[in-house]
Amino acid sequence: MSILEQRNRVDELVKLGNPTFENFYPSLYLDVKSPGKASWIIRYQLYGKRRQFKIGSYGTDHEELLNLEGAIKAAIECRKKLNDGIDPKLDIERQKQPKLITFDDCAQKFLEKKRNKIKTTYIYERVYNNEIKSHLGAIRIDRIHSYDIDNVIQRVLDSGRPSVANQVLLFIKRVFKIATKYKLITCNIAQEFSQSEDAGGADKKRQRFLEEHEIEDAFSIFREHQHKIPTASYIALVLLLILGTRKMELLSAKWQQVDLKRQTFKLLDTATKTQASLIVPIESPRVHRRPVCLSQATLPDSFKLS
Repeated sequence: MSILEQRNRVDELVKLGNPTFENFYPSLYLDVKSPGKASWIIRYQLYGKRRQFKIGSYGTDHEELLNLEGAIKAAIECRKKLNDGIDPKLDIERQKQPKLITFDDCAQKFLEKKRNKIKTTYIYERVYNNEIKSHLGAIRIDRIHSYDIDNVIQRVLDSGRPSVANQVLLFIKRVFKIATKYKLITCNIAQEFSQSEDAGGADKKRQRFLEEHEIEDAFSIFREHQHKIPTASYIALVLLLILGTRKMELLSAKWQQVDLKRQTFKLLDTATKTQASLIVPIESPRVHRRPVCLSQATLPDSFKLS
């Protein structure tokens, strides 16, 4: 059948609209669904498995539509890839992926992966948007020099924020790890930087615990300034002291999580940072005569649970 005869055959099938799946070239099929609607399908076998995918819709009046000649050209390209052992469907899907070129492209890829795992990505976003993006974001990831990284960290150190400098270095390292994973760079220059030598040094963990009289003093002030600390906030602070949970674990909780009979508070896995459920005991108020940490603090005497 000549190309002209094939073209006429395609027009006829699409016009009639009867469900049809007909071959017009090796591996190339026309899939007609209804009058005026048809798609070009590539069928092939690779590594012993039969596969198929749509390369485009049939048509002649739009650049995104494929006529017979355009579909044949696409089929020829697919056959060339198959001869080289390349899966044409997978190769097309790869081409549709966003291109990672600049530091910002890689940073957004890193943040996207983080959003699928944790809920507190705003911490990473804040560090990137406030400290890094304006200096490195528009530069090609393979053109960034060690001096560029050092300058960004030094700006933060000069502002007197060593802990933020550590966060900046950690973020840059993770972005360069993404770039290395996707073969955008051959050498991870950020890996040579260390927290102790180039950033803010080792993080110092706080060993400060509130003593009982300090808690009592704080809540006494809260009660004196009810216009600034309303009842709802007051109760929330009390419960945070009793339960020792993270702020949003408590504030996003529902009454169904509280069992007053058993005196327990259940943290759901969907609400915790670690995505692990936990049962927290609700202790009865009692007076301590020794320094207490947050999770051990009790209710002020003037506050009574009903």
